Amino acid sequence: MRLKTALILIFVLGCLALLTAMRIHSFDEPLERDDAYYAVMGKEILSGAWPYADLWSNTPPGIHLLYALAIKFLGYTEQCVKVMGLLFSLLTAVGIFLLAARCSTVYGGCLALLLFAVTSSDPRLQGNSFNCEVPMNTFLVWAYYFLAVHMTRSALWKAAAAGILLGLAALVKTVAIAPFIGGGILILLGWDGAGWKRRLAHASAYLLFAALPWVLCMAAFRLAGRFELLWDCVFRFNAVYYSGQKWSVMPLALMANSRAMALTWPLWLAAAVWIVRSAPWRSSAGCVLAAVWFLSTLLEIALPGKYWPHYYYLGLPPCLLAMAMLVGRLGQLRGISAVGLGLALLCASAYVGVKEYTDYLRLAPEEISTAKYGASLFVEARRFGKLLGERMPEEEKLFNWGTETELYFYSNRRPATRFLVNYPMTQGRQEWLVHELVRQLEREKPGVIVVSDNVPDALQHFLDGNYELSERHEFFISYTRLRSACKP
Repeated sequence: MRLKTALILIFVLGCLALLTAMRIHSFDEPLERDDAYYAVMGKEILSGAWPYADLWSNTPPGIHLLYALAIKFLGYTEQCVKVMGLLFSLLTAVGIFLLAARCSTVYGGCLALLLFAVTSSDPRLQGNSFNCEVPMNTFLVWAYYFLAVHMTRSALWKAAAAGILLGLAALVKTVAIAPFIGGGILILLGWDGAGWKRRLAHASAYLLFAALPWVLCMAAFRLAGRFELLWDCVFRFNAVYYSGQKWSVMPLALMANSRAMALTWPLWLAAAVWIVRSAPWRSSAGCVLAAVWFLSTLLEIALPGKYWPHYYYLGLPPCLLAMAMLVGRLGQLRGISAVGLGLALLCASAYVGVKEYTDYLRLAPEEISTAKYGASLFVEARRFGKLLGERMPEEEKLFNWGTETELYFYSNRRPATRFLVNYPMTQGRQEWLVHELVRQLEREKPGVIVVSDNVPDALQHFLDGNYELSERHEFFISYTRLRSACKP
């Protein structure tokens, strides 16, 4: 028994080392716009800025606070972002192993851990970044681990722990409401035979602790007089932003982005087969939890209606849990059925490993960025941003009309307005904000303005009167301030 435990421990440590090596391989990849956005927001928060009031964002405050915390201790560097992604991925990996081993077998846990180590850095899912979905998966995996423990032997603290973790996931991104509802269903099912009063008490604790992160956050914004701005950016804007999207659920959600599915489709297929063929899937607490989590994740991905590749990163843990459940099923079969299922699992795992090697490990970091996005935009943004940092005086501010927040990050220059991106003016049907933007530019008069999107008339008029075109690049046009337009 001690030998078996030692071998399992060695295997787990080996998988964590593999995951670390996979992520380190792309540590020199340029930051993409979301990572840079959150990093700039984090730095400004540390300088005293308030999200939504001083810097516009339609993302809940959780991710901004995580970045601020990371920058506080690790510095305002590319490596800070990469290291945080690695740390959260390692925490997720350990949680997946423990959850899969509990719901299936230790061998199922080992397979789930190995596949996560290989797939968690998949560039098609933007998994090697530190986007919202990376910390979300950490919170979700550990929340469902506590739910699994609760289902076999219920206790108030387990429900509370699951609740607060799901609350933190929702503070990063509100689509976590879907797995939160799934968790509530699991508690109310009362798998260990608890009575209705006990189940309702635990569900109440679950709800209370899940609401706690948002309650504390909203209270802080309310006391600071900035609650309306938070509500306007995170809820009102997103309601408009997503209102025109095509909303599809369940299998259709999986087909909406074939590129994102290029690596992980065997995992999704295995999960779907397990859901359909596990007869009856209600036979164990682990089966119920895996099925509820898988279905709620489909809803979680589908809710925004946009299907960006990193949304599919949320599907990795529940799919891997289903793979682990299939390994558990393998031990119950005999003859041709066991051989067939074993070969299917082996082929799916081999496909994932070979695909990840050919499409990720053999590429240099900058080549990964170009292959991932189909253009060298972020490679050029890093180069141009550093060039701006060398040319501009330290006290000068920068403005980008577009979405290339990497320019602020790599130039290490502060934004001249509260709009790091032009989403609210171009996609939120709030064109009046352009005039607010121009007023801020007239007041701040940044040394350089970089254009990477179609310019509205009001902004073009401001540029014509105060700036001159200095450079044209493949992705950017830069303007420098005329001497006559300098601030007094």
